[in-house]
Amino acid sequence: MIKLEKILLFTICVILAIILRVTCVGAQETTAKLDKDTCFALFQQIIETQNTRRAYQLGFEETLLRHEENKISKEQYDAYLTTWKDKENELRTKVTALYNHAYAGSCFNYKK
Repeated sequence: MIKLEKILLFTICVILAIILRVTCVGAQETTAKLDKDTCFALFQQIIETQNTRRAYQLGFEETLLRHEENKISKEQYDAYLTTWKDKENELRTKVTALYNHAYAGSCFNYKK
């Protein structure tokens, strides 16, 4: 009986080792180095997205100032705040994915 348990344990270890090996190889394939043109396109998308975020931030700051000066109602402010939060969340998620893709593709590791 003990011999059967040892064989089963050995078999499970071999199966786990195979699974880990396949997983590691798959992870290496998905993080292949990107070419310079692809990295440049990612950098452009990152900059454009960050610029869009900044434009929305400036718009929100103006709305906040107008609200503090009682130039717009609380309802108008709340509506804009909700819209701004939704858009900021969308853009933050987008730029995070772009950065992750660029880092995974070694875009920040280029040397002359």
